Amino acid sequence: MPRPPLSEAKEYYDKLGKHIDDAHNHIDHLEHRLRKAEAELALNNEYQHMVDRLDARARANEAERDRVYYANKIKEWEEREAREEQLYLAARSARKARLERELGWKLDWEIVSSPGMRPWSF
Repeated sequence: MPRPPLSEAKEYYDKLGKHIDDAHNHIDHLEHRLRKAEAELALNNEYQHMVDRLDARARANEAERDRVYYANKIKEWEEREAREEQLYLAARSARKARLERELGWKLDWEIVSSPGMRPWSF
């Protein structure tokens, strides 16, 4: 088989070199895109990590707000119950004192404090 002319071989070699250069350029471009995608992925991971931390902090703050709210509510309920108890005891004591004044003698506390018993029922 005869050898191709030198000009054809040179042209073929130049085309092959151009294809190789194009392939190298394409590889460089793909490597650049890969580095860019990796950087973007790292940034997205960092962003997601920050979002997760902010969500956790928001949930913790909400839980703390709820805890403080309910602690205050419980404190209010306990204070109200204590005030009501004091008012009840003061009213009971005043009622006993009034009855003792009206009757002129000391009452048995159990009779006065029992709802079914009245001083005139015995």
